[in-house]
Amino acid sequence: MSGRRVSYIFLFFAVVMAVVAQDIDLLPETATVDIWDTTVKMTCPFVPQDEPDIVTVTWYKNEEKLTESDERSYTIDNYNEKNDGLYYCRQKSNEEPHYVFIKAKEPFSSSILAKRSTD
Repeated sequence: MSGRRVSYIFLFFAVVMAVVAQDIDLLPETATVDIWDTTVKMTCPFVPQDEPDIVTVTWYKNEEKLTESDERSYTIDNYNEKNDGLYYCRQKSNEEPHYVFIKAKEPFSSSILAKRSTD
């Protein structure tokens, strides 16, 4: 009897994994982010269109339009806390947005504090 239970559990697990794998393929691509020092470069994924020669990408930050151009990338030099926010891009106004959330962190400090011995 316990052998059957294991088979049922395995079969259920396999079916769930197959459904999850199919759902992952249906998810829209997200924008990518490259960070070098204080420069942040976000790139909108390429989404094939009816007219591939005419591609206009619009970038937004917190619902406010930043730029509209034929470039898929948006770069921020000297990134700081003021640039934190939810960014997204669209190739068409009715297209689903591709989101990126960016938040600055305190720089890592490599200093070591040593406690003086009181011997």
